[in-house]
Amino acid sequence: MRNLALIFALVFIAGCENYDRNLWDQVSIKPQEGPKKFAPVRSIPAKGRRISYLGVDGVTIEAPFALDAKAAEKGKPLYAIYCETCHGPTGKADTPVAQKMETMPFDLTEEGTASLTDGELFVKILASESIMPRYRNELSDEEAWHVTAYLRKLQQ
Repeated sequence: MRNLALIFALVFIAGCENYDRNLWDQVSIKPQEGPKKFAPVRSIPAKGRRISYLGVDGVTIEAPFALDAKAAEKGKPLYAIYCETCHGPTGKADTPVAQKMETMPFDLTEEGTASLTDGELFVKILASESIMPRYRNELSDEEAWHVTAYLRKLQQ
């Protein structure tokens, strides 16, 4: 009887162990990162193809239009929606949200950020490789250039 109880206990304990690790090894999401959404295989984008800009060096990319006051005015509401929460209305990353983040957002008015080319800012908006979310799915190329124009206005 004692052997039977010992065998039952071993089988019970072994049954509690997750051998296939299905629930242990899951895809994780980093802070400030949305869920990874992949297009179905062989799907066709409804709004045409978009360049991902991941891994692209933005130094050589130039705006298709002038990044003037008119473009900056169009970028202001987009900045308010997508950027202001972390970078603040002045671009100095002095918001309550920014203070609670593990990695502080960049001060957009400091010299290091201001020295980036327009193309580099554009690429960071659409395909950031840091904690900042990528806005490729939310912004068109034109809208990202408008936000870039507004960032230049903030840096003046």
